[in-house]
Amino acid sequence: MKARKKFLILTFFILSISLYACGKGKPSLAPEDLKTAASEKETAKEKQTELTAQEKVKNMDSATSEEADSINQPEADLPEFIENYFEFGRYTEKILLPNTDNTEYAAINKNNQIEIPECSVLSFLFVTLYNDLVLYDGSPEKIRDFFREIQKLEFQKEPEYVDTLPLNADCVFESDSIMINAHGSYIRMNIRSFNDGTHYFDIHQEHQEVIYASAKSESLLNLVMTMAGLEHVDLSKLEQIEKLEASVDNSWTLLEEEQKGNFQLIIKEKVKKIKNYSGGCPFDYRLRATLHDGEVIDLYYSSDSCGTLVIGDSTYEVELAPEEGETFKYREQLEDFFTAPSL
Repeated sequence: MKARKKFLILTFFILSISLYACGKGKPSLAPEDLKTAASEKETAKEKQTELTAQEKVKNMDSATSEEADSINQPEADLPEFIENYFEFGRYTEKILLPNTDNTEYAAINKNNQIEIPECSVLSFLFVTLYNDLVLYDGSPEKIRDFFREIQKLEFQKEPEYVDTLPLNADCVFESDSIMINAHGSYIRMNIRSFNDGTHYFDIHQEHQEVIYASAKSESLLNLVMTMAGLEHVDLSKLEQIEKLEASVDNSWTLLEEEQKGNFQLIIKEKVKKIKNYSGGCPFDYRLRATLHDGEVIDLYYSSDSCGTLVIGDSTYEVELAPEEGETFKYREQLEDFFTAPSL
């Protein structure tokens, strides 16, 4: 018993010496050290939050269609006007836009920047210059890049919808994104981008006032032009056509040299630049010009009486109204390109 008591006393003594030595070798933290430690802790917390958001994105991208449908499922049916957009395409796997603040609705804050809540993109549609409404087929990361670019903008609120027609610039891109937040409420964001770098936003969402706003951004313009596959085409390039083809009955037909010459004459002397979206003409006729250097340029011609051509990011009218008694012969020449040869 005495031996055990001596052993306990010796152990306690050794522990006391060890604790004293540790305390002496590690001075107490000064206020600035405490501040640094707190800052490091906050930074670590922010990194963890960012990693969590990234992990959610990763999980969303790898989710199966069935798993994705179970995430952010709307609590009620979407409004009919929202459902109508899905006729043009809906993602089978929802694309998550992470937001660590997790706000409930989109809003423009006091710094004139837009805050977008954590939400899933159900559909991202855009309108081409030749009037096709299509589902964007880019990667989820490309869509997130699009929204990241939007969140960098400085917004100016507009009192109401701004129509495209009174504006001097050309509208080169229009998109509609349909999203739902974590509570199952919808957000529809319509964006019209103009070639002077101006972008107009109309944001509709449940239980909120419609947001009308505009912003200027060349980088967003470049991004949407790339997404839509648009680029500016100098018409002088079309003087260097090696071969010209027309889409007839869903197959490409090589046009004759005389037709190619007539087309080059029309482009050089008989077209006038007009505003994009000027008349909502149906562009059912398609031409494909291959240049001497191998570059391929797609052209779209209206199949009604508009007489308009879409080339790159621009729209042109073919042959202005003739004098009384004359005919639109150049428009008729273009229309003949798309007539199947008689057997």
